[in-house]
Amino acid sequence: MQGVKTQSSPMNSGLRLSYYGSDPVEDATTYMSIVGALRYATITRPNIGFSVNKVCQFMHQPLQSHLVAVKRISRYLVGTLDYGLHLKCPSSLQLKAFCDADWVAYPDDRRSITGFCIFLGENLVGWQSKKQATISRSSTEAEYCSIPAVVTAISWINSLLFELHQTPPATLLVWCDNLRLFISQLILFCMLAPNTLK
Repeated sequence: MQGVKTQSSPMNSGLRLSYYGSDPVEDATTYMSIVGALRYATITRPNIGFSVNKVCQFMHQPLQSHLVAVKRISRYLVGTLDYGLHLKCPSSLQLKAFCDADWVAYPDDRRSITGFCIFLGENLVGWQSKKQATISRSSTEAEYCSIPAVVTAISWINSLLFELHQTPPATLLVWCDNLRLFISQLILFCMLAPNTLK
């Protein structure tokens, strides 16, 4: 892909991919191969996770509109080869998380997308972009469905820190759609391990 015009973002904002609306691609195997390679790229490039998640939904029946989206992601990667995860020695073990939901992101099945990222100090240590299992009737419900996903991921990182004999602060900070939530360790323990309480 040398000499191609690069893109400043991996996907057009507001792009709604669908199972309908354009012709099928001639070679579905090539589409699957490119998308598979992009999935591996998300390990070190979490900024393309949402876009790759979208194009992965159409692996079984890709259309020309999906191939155009895949090519845009590839052109974005070519222009941003020097991007990546930079890890520094954290000054504190404060866990911060940011979560959001894209209400009715898929017009075909009316499901929403949950996305979150988790920081340990200033280091990005966890992220996810995933279609929700249920259909939300409002944007508020979609936001509330994203909170358990991020709390589950934070609890896993929290337990990993305890196993490493590192004591994180007593309060975890979660930002959900510009609202700040403080989750104490006790509340987190009660939510995720109610059977251990006597």
